[in-house]
Amino acid sequence: EPGRGRPILARADISVRTVMGLRLGVEPSEPPPRHANIVGWPVEKSAKMSLAQQLAAESKFEQRP
Repeated sequence: EPGRGRPILARADISVRTVMGLRLGVEPSEPPPRHANIVGWPVEKSAKMSLAQQLAAESKFEQRP
C-alpha cells in the first residue's frame, strides 16, 4: 500500500545500473509510476548495511517543497 495513508514527503532516485552493479536486482512495483523494489539482499546484516550505505551514497534525494 503506497504511502500507507501518509503523504509522500521525499524520495530517493537511483539508477538500475547502479543497483545491478552491486549485484542486487530490481523489480517494478507500481504505483507510483516508475517505482521499483530492490531485491536480492544478502542475509548477513553487515553485508546489507554495507550495500545500503553504498546505495545511499549513489542516490539523489528529492524533498517535496
